Amino acid sequence: MFDYDVVIAGGGPAGLHTAKCIAEKGIDVVVLEEHYEIGKPLQCAGLVTPRVFDIVGEKPRRAILNELRGAHIYSPNGTLVNVDGKTTRAVVLDRSMFDLELAKNAIRAGAKMKLGTKVCEVKRGKNPSEGVKILVSTSESQGKKRISAKLLILATGSQSRLPRLLGIPPPKEILSGFEIEYAGMSNLTQNFVELFSGSKVANDFFAWIIPLSSKDNALVGLCVSNSETNAFEKVMRLKEYPYAKKFLRKAKPVRYLAGTIPIGLISKTYSNNILVVGDAACQVKPLTGGGVYTSLKSAVQCGQIAIEAVESNDFSDYFLSRYQSSWLNEIGKELKRGIKLRELYVNLTDEEMDEILNIVNEPKLLELISRYGDIDYPSKISMVMFKKVPKLLKFAPKILGSLMFAKV
Repeated sequence: MFDYDVVIAGGGPAGLHTAKCIAEKGIDVVVLEEHYEIGKPLQCAGLVTPRVFDIVGEKPRRAILNELRGAHIYSPNGTLVNVDGKTTRAVVLDRSMFDLELAKNAIRAGAKMKLGTKVCEVKRGKNPSEGVKILVSTSESQGKKRISAKLLILATGSQSRLPRLLGIPPPKEILSGFEIEYAGMSNLTQNFVELFSGSKVANDFFAWIIPLSSKDNALVGLCVSNSETNAFEKVMRLKEYPYAKKFLRKAKPVRYLAGTIPIGLISKTYSNNILVVGDAACQVKPLTGGGVYTSLKSAVQCGQIAIEAVESNDFSDYFLSRYQSSWLNEIGKELKRGIKLRELYVNLTDEEMDEILNIVNEPKLLELISRYGDIDYPSKISMVMFKKVPKLLKFAPKILGSLMFAKV
């Protein structure tokens, strides 16, 4: 006899939406969240496309801080590329509020929720039919206790050691991100994000300024690889960066946010009695670092396989392997292309980045970017631009082949 059919470790978007999908089928599922509040501590900028609302089945207006239609992109030498999507292309979420809405949805569907409960240890029997025994620390018992389940789903984020301890491969790369919410920003365009590229900003990524609901509040952040100077120092230096300082001249920090982003496809996101979803499974867009959309897409697949496993009473590695192919069929090709695009991006010199942005900075090409640009599927615009602008091919002869023939 098991305490639950399914235990989900982690109460972020991936874990919460997986719980909702499973609970809707009447299966006994509980979410264990180590923190005492859903959505906190906040670790994410919350920039998503409206597709996210199609997945969760509603548009929680209380969680929407701003709607964005375009981007101002600054090359290393200061060339400004203005991309205007004309209509809403991205939404800035209050991630804490959004996560709370996902939690409410899961509870309405029948999922249980235990806050302040951390998974400390997982033990499996010799046979998958024996399920998993999970040691948790919880405020309720003022100590540790064991619970049992047929299936454990790890939605524990990118920093958790649990997936590694249970035989799940690590991500190829981990980026460190830091973000500051500022008040008193200047010169913001309310519906445009400001993006800054180049080695003086962040060698392996880019910096951003994302306007919030207030006209002078914005999120300012960037990511760096582990080999670089720490992200906090880089963000602080943006106040002196020639093309960013006009926005930050009078700005005052309101709060500080930090997190990590896993990059690279993981070859196995399942094991006996175990499924892994979201950042813990490296289901993150390699080029932009966004993980909400990809996590929610994968959560639907994770929930479906969990349902099938419970109904079949089969929690073997072999049976659960179908999860790998199901989520890869949904987002694998785009993630693989994103890895190739990131490989191209991180190997560009500042001079090459300047040249690329100068090439595309003309009305007809900007119109193409406006029409086909998509932060969920960046390979679409990449393929279009490589076809329409032969000059760009010199930057990516090998990458182009990988983009065209990427397989799951």
